[in-house]
Amino acid sequence: MRHLVFVYGSLRCGERHAHLLAGEHYLGTHKTGPCYTMFSLGNWPAIMAGGDVAIVGDVFSIDRSKLAHLDAFERFPHLFVRQRISTCYGQAWVYMFRHRPADAVTIPSGDWQDG
Repeated sequence: MRHLVFVYGSLRCGERHAHLLAGEHYLGTHKTGPCYTMFSLGNWPAIMAGGDVAIVGDVFSIDRSKLAHLDAFERFPHLFVRQRISTCYGQAWVYMFRHRPADAVTIPSGDWQDG
């Protein structure tokens, strides 16, 4: 079974953890509706539902074992929760931060690669 996953930070193409999705089927970029908040946590971003920012990211089709690997990488379900969102490629999993970070800086563009 294949799963779609929407990645918006260090897992995006060209970013430092993109190698974790090497060999997976890249579908393309997607921009969500403006209903999120994006935070910089230093070397990586996090998003939360609520807000008025559209998030830019990449969508991949992955198998179940890769999804389990990403769950471990994202420290799901302790640090991040995994939710489904609509993308132009279909329903995709996205990892959202569990709690609003105390001192994090917001990224108003919604695009981690802008900075």
